[in-house]
Amino acid sequence: MTLKSLRERSDLPKIDLTRDYQQLADYLFSKLLAMPAEKLNGHHPTVLRELARYQPAAAQAWLAQQATQDSKTYGPASVYALCLKEGLAFHDALHGAPVEAQKRLKTIDIKNRAYWLLRNLPTFIKLAPASARQLFPNFVADCRELPERDHTLYLAAASHLAWKMGDEAQAKSLAEEAFLSAELFSTETERKCYTRHSAAAAIIRFDQAKAMQLIEPIKLINEGWYFRALEDCIPPLGERDLPAAVNLMKELNTPDARFTRPIAEIKLVMALAPKHPEEAEKFARSMSTSDARIEALLWLARAFGIVQPAAASRCLEEAYRQLDADRLEQPPMQMSNYRYRPWQLAGLGAAIAAELKHPQQADWSALVVAHRGTIRDGSPIGKMEGQVSAARLLALSDPLTTRQLLAEAVPVESKFGAGTWGFYRPDWLFAQALADPQEARVWIDLTIERLNSQGNNRDMGYGLIELAQILASPPTLQLGATLANNNQFYLGTDAGKP
Repeated sequence: MTLKSLRERSDLPKIDLTRDYQQLADYLFSKLLAMPAEKLNGHHPTVLRELARYQPAAAQAWLAQQATQDSKTYGPASVYALCLKEGLAFHDALHGAPVEAQKRLKTIDIKNRAYWLLRNLPTFIKLAPASARQLFPNFVADCRELPERDHTLYLAAASHLAWKMGDEAQAKSLAEEAFLSAELFSTETERKCYTRHSAAAAIIRFDQAKAMQLIEPIKLINEGWYFRALEDCIPPLGERDLPAAVNLMKELNTPDARFTRPIAEIKLVMALAPKHPEEAEKFARSMSTSDARIEALLWLARAFGIVQPAAASRCLEEAYRQLDADRLEQPPMQMSNYRYRPWQLAGLGAAIAAELKHPQQADWSALVVAHRGTIRDGSPIGKMEGQVSAARLLALSDPLTTRQLLAEAVPVESKFGAGTWGFYRPDWLFAQALADPQEARVWIDLTIERLNSQGNNRDMGYGLIELAQILASPPTLQLGATLANNNQFYLGTDAGKP
């Protein structure tokens, strides 16, 4: 399979697997819920919550059917009831029924309710803004009732959410509350330092001096903790005062901050994108290391999306040119310990190009294939992992090429092997299911059979649950779900979030 052969078939009709994903999600949920709870390492209720987000009626019917079951088989009924409420509330809010979501949330204890809102409000702000506006006052009220440390952390998070919703006055007020609370915390433990740094990241938009008052004492205790605080403080500062943020970034010009700085830079680019797109693009192009610059341009292209198609195309095309050049030159990477990062970046580019319906989709697929020769770990396992890891990202945009990559990378006898490799590795599982949902049923059945016969295996069990989450996600959330546990990007678990 060559660059030329892939480009020759760029005009072939695209495969739409949406219905196949839905059918496989139905199949997988039914299989997981039929398993004994102990085989999924305590995650059985999580399956019910994910099903409720996707098919509320099916989740309610399942729990009603299990009401008479022995709790030893399925665990405490209260846990299942909580997960069902959380899943149903998510479905309600996402589909424009925030009042119904509120009713369900009122029956949940304040700690779980506040955590649910903290996790899901960012999604609603992007995809269901009316629901976000309806639910946000309840979140603020809960923040003020939480215990001391949670109270501070959640108020800081609420400030960021208010800013995203365009309410700068409330964002400032909540940041001031968080600041006053954080001042009471010492720097004697990492948890207390993190509380101070979270409040600092909220107040720095409005008062840099107050933010530095919270985090400068941390530097005297642990420089690494201080660098992480700067990583979170620089982006919001840049939204208000880019020169001040660039100046503060200079504190990360040290070998000990070599991994922190690119994360702070990319976060700054993303913070600038909504209101200062030109500055964001300019800053992304100025980043010193090639791999960080490419990643920044890719996330920026996704942030610009269809709203600013010309800017999105510029970023995507420049990232492609840089990554294609790197394939030949192989410059040193800041993340040099990440063995197959160029492959991952090519896969990410392919996924974003498809999401944006960019005409360069076939070229990105070809680039994923071409990067097979750039793997920096020459071992068979390293090459296999790299190819499968890139295929996982490519699967959403080009299932045909993904199937070929998987067939080439993993011999049939290795797919369900023991030891380091085997089907239970999540990347292989996700790539296979997303590229060929029909074939994936065979491997799902084999995995569940192994779980039932051998007992609890956390990676295998949770891998199946994560696959169900991906398959059941609406298209707008699917890439984010696929990236959720990917550690090859500077943005980490923030990668792909709406």
